[in-house]
Amino acid sequence: MSSAPRDLVLLERLGAEGLWDGGRWGNESVEMRTLNVSLTDELAAKINRMVDEKGYATKSEVVRDALRSYFTELDWELTLKGEILAVVTLSFRIDRKGIFDEISLLAHRHEDIIATTMHHHLGRSCLEVVLVRGEAALVRDFVEELRVVRGIEAVRVIAA
Repeated sequence: MSSAPRDLVLLERLGAEGLWDGGRWGNESVEMRTLNVSLTDELAAKINRMVDEKGYATKSEVVRDALRSYFTELDWELTLKGEILAVVTLSFRIDRKGIFDEISLLAHRHEDIIATTMHHHLGRSCLEVVLVRGEAALVRDFVEELRVVRGIEAVRVIAA
């Protein structure tokens, strides 16, 4: 299955945001723009690992693939409307003082859409799964508030 439609949407979005200035699709060459990005040593090591373990030809391919996934998820979340049922997963480390309290306060503030939660530990890492049901805008607000909590490493949403 070709990824061209998804990639074209990404390229159009990047072009609209001034991050990509054209090019062609398919067997023809695509002009690329070079961006300088500062990364922590940990993120740089993860990119290097992806090149080695997943068979990417270059670090740039890893970053492009990650950006495509990010923009696809973002676009999908922004198009949700009406009442939805969703699973929100978040991972974090318990090392950050007060993180449980912050997550708990957010959950209480959004108790009108939270059906249930499940929390599990593996060493110093935690995984929280939250089943939500409600208007897409309210779910989106909850997810966006989680994403800015310092110490939460990842937030993912699967909605129906």
